[in-house]
Amino acid sequence: MTVEEMHIAVNLGVQKIASFQADALLPEEIDYELNTAVRRFISQRYNTQGNKYRRGFEQSQKRLDDLRHLVEDYTSTTNSYMGVGYSSQTSGNIDVYRYKFPNDYMFLVNVLSEIIYDCREEPLVFNEQTYTKEFLRIPLTLPNLLEGYKLQSILIANPEGIPEVVISHPNGLTYDQLIGPFYQRGIRPSLSNNDSFTDRYFDTVSADSPPADGNELYLELMYKQNTPRAGFRPIDGNAIAQNGEIEGIGDVNDAMEYNGAYAILVWVNPATQETEEVLSIVGPTTNFIISRDPRLPVTDEKDYYRLYRTNCKFSQQDDIYALLDDPFNSTNQTGVLYTIQETFVDLYTKEFFAPRSIQLKYIRKPASIDKRNGIGCELPEHTHHEIVEMAVKSILEGFESPRYQTQSSEVLESE
Repeated sequence: MTVEEMHIAVNLGVQKIASFQADALLPEEIDYELNTAVRRFISQRYNTQGNKYRRGFEQSQKRLDDLRHLVEDYTSTTNSYMGVGYSSQTSGNIDVYRYKFPNDYMFLVNVLSEIIYDCREEPLVFNEQTYTKEFLRIPLTLPNLLEGYKLQSILIANPEGIPEVVISHPNGLTYDQLIGPFYQRGIRPSLSNNDSFTDRYFDTVSADSPPADGNELYLELMYKQNTPRAGFRPIDGNAIAQNGEIEGIGDVNDAMEYNGAYAILVWVNPATQETEEVLSIVGPTTNFIISRDPRLPVTDEKDYYRLYRTNCKFSQQDDIYALLDDPFNSTNQTGVLYTIQETFVDLYTKEFFAPRSIQLKYIRKPASIDKRNGIGCELPEHTHHEIVEMAVKSILEGFESPRYQTQSSEVLESE
């Protein structure tokens, strides 16, 4: 079903075939109910308690087919070396390597890691590099007097101080586009400005990552320390005056009005195509990470090293240290223990093996249904009627409570 067909189906279900016994629903209201139904549908299919058979994800062909479009693979070679996280009584020092979840992560399926292992069980040699991470805050809340506007583009200064577009869409950017891999100049989106370290190991960091609330976004740049002219730079009004115009904006009358700003946010009214510029003058925050890359010797001793692509084993936070002390259940090269906190996966290793990459298989967040921008439901076609039915029942319950008790009844109908 297209998004237009889903809207028609919702109206037919609510109005009882054009009887108009209820007030007309706005497209935005229908979008909201459909997106709520999609999220509830995914949670029911993933959760073992979400159906009468008590079966979770991939435990029946129906549930497998319901979510197959959202199963993704994500590989990352960028880690933050967190230092010695624990000194085990039986295994010695335990190192911790931190990897970040992707922004569209929703539910975890499994974790694999590529491990380099010294068969002699001697400490590995590492090439350590310190990187600087800068985070530039981008407010996503609608400015005053701009009712109906949407964020159209973001401009930041290049090394010469001239603003350049790093992401843009003529009719306005959706939240899914803003958190996706669509940025230029090596910029990555981040939901937090503190996704490298945690105050568990470093007292220089005062707070852990705040939860993402959708009101702000951070642009992330990572570069080697002491790299000249790297990172986010303030806009140089003199450079704009010499250039004569700004990409995405055109000719400017007073270049100095942009001087010192770190970003230009262009907001657009999709109905009239009128635009307004808002300057962001808050500078970036900075973190540092230590990245470790195991260095293989160039001698014949390289024969002592092995590569494993191994399954990782989850541990609860209150069990991890007891497992690390247990010689029969501790972390090892064929079964690396990991924990989850905030937006990270932490791998626990010993001195003679270390991760080179991590591969996550996960269920991602679906793109939000949006009739105005022509964005439909990403779930398989056969689920669309179920999504519409769930949305209709939720709307009817809201009109005349308790006309239909959705939360309690859908569990019995989900298979």
